[in-house]
Amino acid sequence: MDRIIAEYVEDLKRYGKMEVSRFEDGLSRTVNKAGITFPDHMEESEARSRAQSLVPKRMFRAPLSTEAFREALGEEEYEWYEDIVKKDKDFRKKIYETFNFMDGKRTVYDIAKALSSEYSETSLEHLLKFMFDLEKTSFVSFK
Repeated sequence: MDRIIAEYVEDLKRYGKMEVSRFEDGLSRTVNKAGITFPDHMEESEARSRAQSLVPKRMFRAPLSTEAFREALGEEEYEWYEDIVKKDKDFRKKIYETFNFMDGKRTVYDIAKALSSEYSETSLEHLLKFMFDLEKTSFVSFK
């Protein structure tokens, strides 16, 4: 019985290698035909670099009310959030969910990835602005 299982395992490995080879070949032909080139090195954006270095810490226990944030930030600056919500329908949900991910260990970048996996793609620039506004209003500090 062990011999039969070992043979099946070897067959699966061989077929797996063949499928990977077929996939890579097809991908290579598609990329060449489409004229796609991949960069040797990806430039790291300033936003990504900043987001990876900032670890936010909540300075309050209870959930943050929109009204408290709006009042602390000021009506004129808060208008930016109204504009973003028109562009990103999930942004308001992301704002509330952001606090659930603030554990004093996750970076802003980690939080953005978590938000993107739960909702839609999350702009690092938008999340950074939100974080800096939270810091400005003393709702958050950075480690």
